[in-house]
Formats: sequence, structure tokens, C-alpha cells
Amino acid sequence: MGNSRERILVVENDPVIRDLIARQALQAMGYQVLPVSDGNSAISQAAQFAPDVMIVDLDLPGLSGKDFMAAMAAQGVASPMIVLAHQGHESHIIQAFRLGATDYLQWPVRDAEVVSVVERALKQVRERRERETLVRQLQTANQDLQHRVYELTAILAIGKSITSVTDKHILFDKIIDGAIKVTHGDIGWLLLHDETLKTYILAAQRHLPLSMVKRPWEDSISSLMVLSGEPLSIAGESLKRFNLSDLGQAALIVPIKAQKQILGGLVVLRQAPKPFDSSEKNLLVAVSDYASISLINARLFRALNEQASALQTAVEQAGLNEKINTDRVRVALKTFRPPVTASAEIVDRILQGQAGTLPDDQARYLLAIQEKLLELTQALETADPLQHPTASIQAAPANLTQLSRQAIQTIQRTAQHNHLTVIGEFPIQDVIIRADAAQVYPCILGLLSNAIKFSPPGQTIALQVFQNKPMAHLVVKDGGAGISPRQLPHLFEPEFAHSTPPIHEFSGLGIRLSLIKEVIIAQGGKIWAESHPGQGLAIHVTLALARPG
Repeated sequence: MGNSRERILVVENDPVIRDLIARQALQAMGYQVLPVSDGNSAISQAAQFAPDVMIVDLDLPGLSGKDFMAAMAAQGVASPMIVLAHQGHESHIIQAFRLGATDYLQWPVRDAEVVSVVERALKQVRERRERETLVRQLQTANQDLQHRVYELTAILAIGKSITSVTDKHILFDKIIDGAIKVTHGDIGWLLLHDETLKTYILAAQRHLPLSMVKRPWEDSISSLMVLSGEPLSIAGESLKRFNLSDLGQAALIVPIKAQKQILGGLVVLRQAPKPFDSSEKNLLVAVSDYASISLINARLFRALNEQASALQTAVEQAGLNEKINTDRVRVALKTFRPPVTASAEIVDRILQGQAGTLPDDQARYLLAIQEKLLELTQALETADPLQHPTASIQAAPANLTQLSRQAIQTIQRTAQHNHLTVIGEFPIQDVIIRADAAQVYPCILGLLSNAIKFSPPGQTIALQVFQNKPMAHLVVKDGGAGISPRQLPHLFEPEFAHSTPPIHEFSGLGIRLSLIKEVIIAQGGKIWAESHPGQGLAIHVTLALARPG
């Protein structure tokens, strides 16, 4: 059955043929058929009927079928044309094909043949319409895709622009420019909540009248945004209730939120009576989200700057305090060193008999005093910031060989006083480590001081430095009695108490073993101890070698 919406124009002057084709063949199949007896009437009625297919007799009286075809082509009618000719008029059919005919019928013709030829023509019509529909759909989809690409490109560019700015004035301008761009608005402004005034202030605007910019802000619509916390689109009669109607005929208001707090709002107006659609609203919401992130980032940036400034001030103040304390130590050392040295010299002369012979008990007291004066002198020299070897030591990389030599030189007088010998064993080339010299040096002094403390007079303390790539290895071995296997695992604990009392009360001003371990680990190294009763204690330290170059 034919489609009742498909229309067929039949132009035939013979009533018998016209009835057979129009009524018996086509109307019976359900098509809408308009039979016309002459070409002139067919031209006028074709414009109103808009046929999908036309069947025209080539031998019409008056305006011939070929003339009718030419007239239809001149009017731009593209409907398929089926020509009807009597047998023996094949040459006329060939001419008709040259004029644009799509198919033909030869009289006499049967109903089925008419329907078959019409169906072939209608198939072309349907396929053409499907193609046209697909083309239109493709064009619409392409336009929509181009529009979406433009929107995404615009919002991405705006997002990059907004989120990379920390200067608030530039930031506000970029936010409002982006809002107007993505919504195709004419007027726009940015409102921000003022914590001090407890109200919203105008932070940026585009194309607002100067009279509105100067006066205290009140647009009679921002309160709705605050109450709802949701985007609002108002147009037409609804907008006339607000004083914004003098500026435009459509308004879009979107809050700027951080979690549940409303930081401000974006307002865009359009002067044309065209409401903002959902796409434009979504884009303005995206700009609002970017604005929220940027405002929070700007606050954090200012807070970090303030914190950094405060820390810088604290560091400078701490440095000044350190200088003050160092200067106080220098003054104290300068004050105490001369009388202590003089007292030691006087006691030494007395012990040498320059003041006469002393009783044994007085000599013993003076020897004890001399001992303490010497310890005090050594302590003053060790504590002097001007004499301390680390004053010239640089940060990583550090020369472990140089640090060890300096530590031996510093501790040597203390060792000699305690009748001990400190020796160093070093490779030909200096050992360079990836560590902070200012922290490693006190550790070496501490290990030597600990060795002196537990070594009996006459013993030798050895400090050895060598490489075991990729690590540097330092060993300090004393000549003491060592410690028991039970105590060895606890050697580096803060509250460790040696089972054997120290042989020498003063062994220098080295730091404790627990702190030495903490420093070495912080420098990426390792520390451990080896001991056998009666064979002394050896403490090992490994630190990473510095990379060449």
C-alpha cells in the first residue's frame, strides 16, 4: 500500500487513461492523486499541490508534455517526472529523458506497471528526503559541536587565565570579562561579600552607568541570590519588578560559593528580550566555580606571604640573638681567660719550687688545683667561637679527611694532659662526603671525647678514615676495657649508663653518643659499635660519598 501522504499529479487529457492511472491504479493503492486534463492547469495547480511525483502525457493538446516539463524545471520543481507515450513514440521518450524525465510508461499500460514505476520514483524521493534530513541533522550536529567546542575553549581559557592570577584587581577584571564572554551578555558586574561591612560590594563591572558605580550598591536582586544560593535567570515581566529592568530585559545571577559560604555573585544582563538559556547558565556557573577557586587561592597566597614574612622576621631575629649570644661568650672568654691562665702559671711555678719547698699535703692540693685550671683552660679554648674549627667549615659536600684532622688537632691537648695519644690514619686522597660538615664535625669530636674518657693513661686512640664505595667509613677505637655484650645494644640510648666509671672526668666538650647517632642518621648515614671485653670499643660511622663533579 502507498503512503497516504505521498502526492501524485497526473496530467492526461484522455479521460479513460486518466481514470485508469489516477483512480484505478494509484488511488486504490492509497496515494493522494490530483488528475488534471491539460498542461496549463497543471502548472498552476502543481504549485499548490506540491506533488512528490508527476505523470505527464507527452502528447497533450496545447501545452505539450515536453513544454510542461520545461516549465516545471524553470520553476525549480525537482519532483521526479514520469512520461506517458503511446507505442511507436519511442523517440519522444528519448527526448523527454534529455529534458529530465526519470522514467516512462507506454500505453496501453496495466495497473501493476503504473504502481511499479511510481514506486521506483517515490523510492528516489524518499531516499533524497532521507539524505536531506541526514544532511540537516549533520549540519545541526556540526553547528552544535562547534558551539560546544567554542564554549569549552572559552571556559578553559578563562579558567587558565583566572586561576593563574593572584593580583585581586586583575583577577576581578578577568572574572567579569569571562562572565560576559561566555553568556554573550551586554552588562555585568561582580559582587563580593565584605566581612567588615557585612554586605556585598561592587568589585568589578563592565558597562554599568556611572551613577550606579558611584553610589552604595543596591540592585534589589542580590538578596534573592543570597537567600537561594542558586543561579537565577529572570526575564520579561518578572524582571520589571526590579530596578535592573532599566538596564536590560534578561538577567542571570550566579552565586560564588565556597562549600556553603557565599563569597559573592556574578550578574549578567542582556538588553535584547532573549532569556539566558541553560547552556549559558552552566557556563556562568563554571566561571563562578573558577572564581571561587581563584578567590580562595588569592587568600591563601596572601596568608602564605604573610606567614613567610613572619618566618623571615623570626629567622632574622634568631640570627641576631645568636650573634648577641656569641658576642657575650666572646666577652666572657676574653674576661676569664687571662686570670685563669695566670693562675695556672702561678700554681705551676709554686709546684716547681720557686716559692720554696711545700709540704706533701699542700703539693697534692695544688696539683688538684692545677688539674682543674688546665681543664678550665681547655674548656675555654674549645668553647671559643673564634677558635672553633667549624667556623670556616662549609656545608655539603664536606671533606671528611679535613674534618677528622681538625678534630684530632682540637682534642690533642686534652689527650696529652690525660697521657693519651691520638693518631689518625687517612688515605692519600681526601674523602669527600655528601653531608653537612657543621653537623658531622661535632660528632667526630664527640667520638674522640668518649674514647678519651674511657682510655687509661698510656693508651692510643685511633681515628681511621677510608672509602668503601659508595660510602665513606670512619672508625674511632679507644684503648679502654670495652663494654659487655649485654650493654652494647643500648650504647646509643639517651639514658645509657656505662657499667664502668669513666677514667677521666674531663675529656673535652664532645656531644653525647645518642645525639651523635641522631645526627648521623639525619645525614643519611649509619653508626654502630663493636666491643670485646678487655679490647676496647670501636665505633663505626658510614656516610655517603659525594658524587664526582
